[in-house]
Amino acid sequence: IPITNNQQQRTKSASSQQALALFGFNSQPSRSIRTNANANMGKGNGSTAEVVDQATHGATLFDRLGGQDALKQAVDAFYARLGADDRINHFFKDTNIYKLKAHQYNFMRYAFSNGQATYKGKSIREGHERLFAMGLNETHFDIVASHFVATLQGLKVDQALIDEAVAIIVPLREVFKTSAEEYQKEKEAKAATTGGCPFMH
Repeated sequence: IPITNNQQQRTKSASSQQALALFGFNSQPSRSIRTNANANMGKGNGSTAEVVDQATHGATLFDRLGGQDALKQAVDAFYARLGADDRINHFFKDTNIYKLKAHQYNFMRYAFSNGQATYKGKSIREGHERLFAMGLNETHFDIVASHFVATLQGLKVDQALIDEAVAIIVPLREVFKTSAEEYQKEKEAKAATTGGCPFMH
């Protein structure tokens, strides 16, 4: 998903504690060491010290989360949660879930690879046009993001890695908010020019 310079700057400065609070989680998350974590996701000894050491030495978040297999596992668990939530699962009706999972995996790999992966998908506005027409907005983003955090927690990912992932994703909330508002304005303007006739939309 193309991200502007301003969005990149917000990404760098985003507070993971504020992000977690936004999604309804403790604004001072526990940094306890998690041993015997999932074999793929967040592999290593699970200590915050190791997370910081790996980040300092250039390992991407994608790698520190466990790489391809771990991320695919997370995407599967993530969509299982989304599909069970009646507040948002109507957005996925008549959608090819396998294609959607592949798209999500590609985006997350791109987002968590610090520019070392490529993403050829559509922009947020283009890729979610049908959903904006269904009323998608930042409130739904919050719900989805909270499921994302809960997914990683369920897979016993170290909290430091979760904080880092959330700090990357949370600036996209403003993109969804702005896109939803722009779509609504365009819809209202179009209705005004056609006299509100639904057959001319």
